[in-house]
Amino acid sequence: MTECNNRIKVMSVNDLAVVRKALRSILESDSSIEVVGTAADPYAAAQKLRKVMPDVITLDIEMPRMDGQAVLKRMREIERDMGIEERDQTLVIMIATLEDPKNVVEAY
Repeated sequence: MTECNNRIKVMSVNDLAVVRKALRSILESDSSIEVVGTAADPYAAAQKLRKVMPDVITLDIEMPRMDGQAVLKRMREIERDMGIEERDQTLVIMIATLEDPKNVVEAY
């Protein structure tokens, strides 16, 4: 958790604007959470991540250009390369609005 204000910094990555808006509304209803950014795809998220350094990322499993599973794998590789220990890695919550249930099992 961020030390400076004791609020949990969250970024939401989802290609659906309605889902990003709903998640922001739900998260911001809790005074201990600060939504520090949203992104419609992983590439936009990557640019924002360097600036906002969230404690938690909500990540859509299915997105155009790069799916959430690939994003998570790449993110963990980068964190390992940076020497970030597993216990200090960004917490990721996978969000699913899936048509195919097998994708949930693959993400797990």
